[in-house]
Amino acid sequence: MVVRAMACTLTTAAGMFDPWQPDAFRFAPININADGPFRVVAQIGHDQGDLLDDRDHRHRAATSQPPYLPQSQGTVHLGGKEAIGMFTGTPAAEIALEHGRYAVTVHVHFRTCSSS
Repeated sequence: MVVRAMACTLTTAAGMFDPWQPDAFRFAPININADGPFRVVAQIGHDQGDLLDDRDHRHRAATSQPPYLPQSQGTVHLGGKEAIGMFTGTPAAEIALEHGRYAVTVHVHFRTCSSS
């Protein structure tokens, strides 16, 4: 069961995206070997199903494998490698979650949310 799906455009200059927990400072890098803006879709739940449409599959650059398994204390963040810890001012997505264990799968696409 997917609890939440979130899509946004995030940027990296480090060639990697990471979901991480700010309270535990644990992260799981997703190496895409490219810089710039990308469409990022995060599936958050207990059992993961495929929520991607045909266009998402065609433009996918990487998918986190295996899923990141945080024990949420209230939030999970997602951003470029340089955004970890929020020290650089680089934008990141903040995903509010109730306390508990989740599976987080991240899909990175070679297109932004506004491109077709």
